[in-house]
Amino acid sequence: MKIDQTADKNPSMYSVPEAGEMAGLSRNSAYAAAERGEIPTVSFGRLLRVPAAAWDKILSEGRSPLEPPSGNRPRRLRA
Repeated sequence: MKIDQTADKNPSMYSVPEAGEMAGLSRNSAYAAAERGEIPTVSFGRLLRVPAAAWDKILSEGRSPLEPPSGNRPRRLRA
């Protein structure tokens, strides 16, 4: 069953390219920013989504998506 989210005016999640487009980033730049942790993401198996509440807050604060939030943030470990 596929759910049509195009009718949803306030989605709870964005795709990485959608979030990147909102910040003026290309698809590849959006995925690179997500990999660096500059765009918050949640993984569902192989799907990578951006929580709308967190992303909307970043954009409404006027903070650049490429500017890390103030304070310490966890770093991703590479295997």
